[in-house]
Amino acid sequence: MGPAAAGPRESPLPKDQAFHASTRLDGSHVVLAFDGAEGYHLYKARLRFTPIPQDVALGRAILPEGLLEVDPEMGETEVYRGHVDIRVPVLLVSSADRAVHTLVRHGIHSGVVNFGGDLRVIGPRPDGSPWEVGIYHPHHAG
Repeated sequence: MGPAAAGPRESPLPKDQAFHASTRLDGSHVVLAFDGAEGYHLYKARLRFTPIPQDVALGRAILPEGLLEVDPEMGETEVYRGHVDIRVPVLLVSSADRAVHTLVRHGIHSGVVNFGGDLRVIGPRPDGSPWEVGIYHPHHAG
């Protein structure tokens, strides 16, 4: 959840009182619903989302248009007041994806990763040509 800005109150509410947050699944998206208390807002530019558990990845959040405000610290910025729904695509990360990421991070630029049919290729073949992948019918050899 992004930082909260205090409203006209003398001492700010704790985050869990200033903003009620809930989540629900909607197909391949998680919908994050925020309800802000009167006088509080969320900064659109400061919203960050981290998946739990770590075997999923999040796509780019679908952020609705916010209200334009001039903030003393941030200048002209968009904020959300009251209720806002934010949709975030959920992407499963396979073992093959993690292996490819690790190989690329360690300087491997060409290769094939096969986790029992979960197949990934990295770059072109060493000679520069594209990889060729064939799929055979499991009950009809040849």
